[in-house]
Amino acid sequence: MRRPSFAVRVLPALLALLAAFPLHAAPRAILREDFASFDARRWIVEAEPDSKTVPSTKASIDSHSSRKSSPVYTDHHALVLDSARGLTVWLDRRLTGHYEITYTRTVLDAGGPHDRVSDLNQFWLASARGSNGRVAPFGGSGRFEDYDALDLFYAGIGGNGNTTTRFRRYDGTSARPLLAQYTTPPWLLRANHPYRVRIVVDRRGTRFYLDGKPYFAASPPLPDAGWFGFRSTASRQTIRDFSIRVLP
Repeated sequence: MRRPSFAVRVLPALLALLAAFPLHAAPRAILREDFASFDARRWIVEAEPDSKTVPSTKASIDSHSSRKSSPVYTDHHALVLDSARGLTVWLDRRLTGHYEITYTRTVLDAGGPHDRVSDLNQFWLASARGSNGRVAPFGGSGRFEDYDALDLFYAGIGGNGNTTTRFRRYDGTSARPLLAQYTTPPWLLRANHPYRVRIVVDRRGTRFYLDGKPYFAASPPLPDAGWFGFRSTASRQTIRDFSIRVLP
C-alpha cells in the first residue's frame, strides 16, 4: 500500500495552523513624504512675523525657498522649521477613520540664531470649532492664541523653555483643557536627539508616543475627522520620514 505523499500529509496540518493564526495585511500607507523639496500643494504655513521677516503663507513658499527668506524650507530630505516666533505647518489633507502618523523630529542646538531647546509641538484631529472635523482649521497668523478657537488635540513636548510637557484637548474656547502634564527631565527634551513620533487614532481613542514610549492617551468619543499640523515657536527643528498609514 502506497503511503500518502509528503504534501498530502503536511497540507492539512498547515491549513489548520493558518486558520488558528490568520494573517493580517500590513497597514497601508496613504501618504509618504521624504521632503526632497517643499510641496506648497501639500503643506500650509502659518508663520508669526517678527521685525526682520515677512509673513509666510502657502502661496509665498515654494520648493526654492531659502533659509534666508523663509522660516520653513527643506534641506537634505528634511523639513526645517527655523523661526523666531510662532509657526504652524498644516498638512492640507483631511484625515478620517483609523490611522497612524509617524515621523522623526529633532530640536537643534548648534549655535543657530533661533536654536533653542523647546516646543516640539503638534496638532491633530483639528478643525473649526463645532464642525466635527468637517471644516479646515486654516487661517491663523502663527500666534499660539489664534488656535484657541479650534477643536483639536495638542501635544507640547518641552514647552516653556523645556520645562513642561503637556497634553490638551482644545474645545474652541480659551480654556484649552489640560489632560496631562509632566515637568521632570525624563519627559522633557534632549537637544539634537532624533525623536521618533507616533500618533494613533483608532477605535480605542488617540495615543501619542515618543521613541516608543507612551506619553498621552484620550478615550472616545473623538471627532469624525480632522487635520494634522506641526507646531513650534522660537526654535530650529528638522522633520524626516513622514508617513500616514491606515489602521484596522
